[in-house]
Amino acid sequence: MTMSSWVSPLLLVALLTTIDYGNSVGNEPLLIRAARGEPVERAPVWMMRQAGRHMYAYRSLCQRFPTFRERSETPAVAAEVSLQPWRAYGVDGVILFSDILTPLPAMGLDFNVTEGGQIEIDPVT
Repeated sequence: MTMSSWVSPLLLVALLTTIDYGNSVGNEPLLIRAARGEPVERAPVWMMRQAGRHMYAYRSLCQRFPTFRERSETPAVAAEVSLQPWRAYGVDGVILFSDILTPLPAMGLDFNVTEGGQIEIDPVT
């Protein structure tokens, strides 16, 4: 099985980390070998941050950091949110907890994301 047979290259852009659990027959992590198009013994598995919403650890973290922006713009918190499902399920990699809007404040455009997921942003003039 090669990577091109089951995943879009765009998904790899968001890859935060890969760890070799010993499930890999090569010296490098399975996900890295698959990304190179090398033959692998199984399809790698990775999770995006939404996969952790059901977890008590994530809900507890949300009590300490109540806004989406706090969780996505504080590096240590974003890393913790990203790694929670990895620790719990032992997947081959995780996708960085962030948002496409995160760079906007640096460009002078403020925004808010409600807990319901609605984006509030002033129009650009």
